[in-house]
Amino acid sequence: MIWFSEWLPDTPDLGGDSTVIKNVIAGAIIDSKTGATSYKKFLSFSNTITALAERVQGAIAVKADGGGAYIYAGTASSLRELGPGASAFTDRSGSTYTCAADQRWSFARYGSRVYAGHIGDDTQYTTIGGGSNFAQLSSAAPRCRHMAVFGLFLMVGNTWDSSDGYKPNRLWWPAIDNPASWPTVGSDAAAQVQSDYQDLPDGGAITGLVGGESGGYVVTETKIYRATYPTSTVFDFTPVEQHRGSRFPGSVIGDGRLVFYLGDDGFYMFDGAQSIPIGTQKIDRWFLADLDAIHIPRICAAIDPVNKLVMWAYPGSGNSLGNPSKIIIYNWAIGRWSYVQTDLEYLLSGLSLGYTLDSLDSLGYTLDTLPYSLDSYVWQGGEPKLIGFDTSHRMGFFTGSAMAATLTTGETQLSEGQRSLVTSVRPLVSDVGTTITVTPITRNRLIDSVTTGTASTINAVGECPMLSEGRYHRFQMDITGGFTHALGLDPSFTGSGNA
Repeated sequence: MIWFSEWLPDTPDLGGDSTVIKNVIAGAIIDSKTGATSYKKFLSFSNTITALAERVQGAIAVKADGGGAYIYAGTASSLRELGPGASAFTDRSGSTYTCAADQRWSFARYGSRVYAGHIGDDTQYTTIGGGSNFAQLSSAAPRCRHMAVFGLFLMVGNTWDSSDGYKPNRLWWPAIDNPASWPTVGSDAAAQVQSDYQDLPDGGAITGLVGGESGGYVVTETKIYRATYPTSTVFDFTPVEQHRGSRFPGSVIGDGRLVFYLGDDGFYMFDGAQSIPIGTQKIDRWFLADLDAIHIPRICAAIDPVNKLVMWAYPGSGNSLGNPSKIIIYNWAIGRWSYVQTDLEYLLSGLSLGYTLDSLDSLGYTLDTLPYSLDSYVWQGGEPKLIGFDTSHRMGFFTGSAMAATLTTGETQLSEGQRSLVTSVRPLVSDVGTTITVTPITRNRLIDSVTTGTASTINAVGECPMLSEGRYHRFQMDITGGFTHALGLDPSFTGSGNA
């Protein structure tokens, strides 16, 4: 048996590690000694919403107090809302905005409101599902590149205000439990409601905020700070990672106490005490070589909490107009990577939208045939779902057909000390929807270029017949249609000598 192992493109081909794991997600480790890993299908993007007029430069999915799910998206000149059952975004702009091409909107939800900001326009807010346009939060509120909720405070970072100008290292928060109140910092009024700001002394510009129940984490270019509340100074900002941070704002994302980010030399997971390298000697070199450095601001991240996946959409080699062309995926429960090739302009952690009375018609139900009552949670939406916007500015979910998967084994010498003649390969894949082909890839010396053989399609007895001879073999499996688990393959071969 040759199992699909961990995807390690940064390691030598010879050694058993899989060299290509594409359009799948890591499912489970099936053998801890060998690192054998199963991989599962990844569903294609399916756009369902009328296209916006401009590229999406930030978005958030929230659930209203009444149960309905809403999506808010920012473009270069507008803020938009999509509610339950809607097939198109509604313009909720309070004015005409100017979000530069290399900038993005940051969003946060506090209570019944959504807040939106970027460095070029006044910070905005709207009531979730209230049917109203965004409006300026407060004339005293600073502009900001980043925002998140730290306990009972809306925290903003990397700010600009008319008094002090641009402060990339500044954190600023309004009155406790009142994001609309921004009294003059240092005044008695500010002290009474615990409003203040703090300029971080070291670490460079703030590049990400990850909120929590009583505080949060502040990621800067070269450090990570923990924000603790309450203290004698409202918040205490303690550097908990002294040597690492992120210069890639779109890469910073959190899930509970975990913070994931892209550093100068690769990917890290901060667990509250230290930054753990999760891509070193695995995928970091491959990723950094593939990343289009000119369009780094287009990197965006999302979390799939159900499957314990963190995903980064990024502009890789061959991208179109700087848009993300790949999604690199890390399963933090088992420490395994994979990637997906797809063109997007934005990716976010989302929610299913739910249905209205009108949109229930699209399911083919009438009031008499509904399987659940109208007030059932089934129709409300709010289920965690990965959301994307394609390069035509259309929003959708990753709920389409299974993407065509490619998995390549590591290189191995099948017959010890000699060449091998492979006559067939049995794919180890469960619940295949359409078809499988296996392609042999061989060479006789490690200094030689590889020779790619002819793809063989699985036959009625579950084998891919072939005649492939060489000292070193690897196999590429291509799967079209859905499948549950791809595990590896079982080759039939004989030793063919040293000649």
